[in-house]
Amino acid sequence: MKRIKLLLISVFVLFNLIPTTVYANEEVPYSLRAIPSENQVDELNTYFDLAVEKNKTENLQVEVFNNSDKKIIVEVSANTGATNSNGLLIYDGSIDEFDDSLKHNFTDMTDVLTPTLEIEPHDSKTAEISVAMPDEDFEGTILGGIRFLLKDDSEEKGEGVQIKNNYAYEIAVVLNDKNNDKDLKEKIELNDVRAGLISGRTGLHVNFSNKSPILMTGTQIKGAVYKKGSDEPLYERQEDNFSIAPNALFNYPISFENQKLQVGDYVFKGTIKTKDNEFKFEKDFRITKDEAEEANEEAVELEKTDWKIFALIGSAIVILGLLIALIFMMLKRKK
Repeated sequence: MKRIKLLLISVFVLFNLIPTTVYANEEVPYSLRAIPSENQVDELNTYFDLAVEKNKTENLQVEVFNNSDKKIIVEVSANTGATNSNGLLIYDGSIDEFDDSLKHNFTDMTDVLTPTLEIEPHDSKTAEISVAMPDEDFEGTILGGIRFLLKDDSEEKGEGVQIKNNYAYEIAVVLNDKNNDKDLKEKIELNDVRAGLISGRTGLHVNFSNKSPILMTGTQIKGAVYKKGSDEPLYERQEDNFSIAPNALFNYPISFENQKLQVGDYVFKGTIKTKDNEFKFEKDFRITKDEAEEANEEAVELEKTDWKIFALIGSAIVILGLLIALIFMMLKRKK
C-alpha cells in the first residue's frame, strides 16, 4: 500500500513539475540532470522522489551543463514547495509563508554545499545539496525544490525596451518516510475573503490553508461571489487541475472582470474537490464605502460608464413619448 501511494505521488508530481524558465531569447545557455539517489523511488523520474528514514542525511547531486561558448555562473538555492494563485507548485522562494501546521520546513533542512557554480564553456559541474531528515518518523510528504539561477548582468535591447536575461530552473524534491504507513486525512480550511485589488484590478482575495502534510494534485476548485440574499453569481472562477503543496497557505483570487467595487453585503461560496474528498465553504463579507472608493480610485482598466449612450437612449425615449402623445392628441381632435 505504501509503495502504491509513493508511486501515485511520483506520477502526480511528474505531471506538475514544469521547470520555471524565464529568458529573453530561445537559446537557453545551460541545462540540468538530477543524479538519482540510492533512495529514489523511480529512477526514471527527472526530479528527486525519495523514500527516506529519520536521522539520516540525503546528499543530492545535480549536474549542470554549460551549453554556451562563454563562462557562466549559476547560483543554487533550496526552497520549500508552495502553491501559487494559478495552482502551480513553485520552488523559487517567492512564497515563504506556510500554514502553522507545517512541522518540517525543507529550506531549514537543507544545506547548499555549492551555492555558486562557475562553469567553463561546454563543460559541466555538479551542485551538491545536503538534506538532514527529521530526528523522528514523519507523516505525509515534505516538499521542496532546488533552484538554479543564471547570474547574468547582460541586457538586450528589443524595440526600445531593455530586456534583462534571467534563466532559472527548478527541480522538485519529494520526501516520504519509508517507515510510516499511517493513513492521513486531508484537511483544508478557508481563512479569509476580502475584496480589493489583485495585480491592480478589482477582485476578491480568497485564502485557504492545507492543514495536512499531503500533496494534492488534480484538484478542482470552484468559487463564486453572490450578492447577499441572491442565488445568481456575480463573478465565478473554476480550476480543474489545481495543485496544493503540503501545509500550504494559498490564494485563490476571483476577478471582478474590471468592474467597480460596489458597496454592500456579499457571500463567497466555494468547493474544493480532491481525489478523495470534497470540501464546501461559505463566508459572508462586506465592501465598505471607503474600501470601494480606494480600490476604484487605484484600479487599472476599470470599465467606464458611457453616459453618452445613456443620454442618447434617454433622449430617444423622451422624443418617442412626445411623438406618441402628439399622435394621440391629433387623433383625439379629429374625433
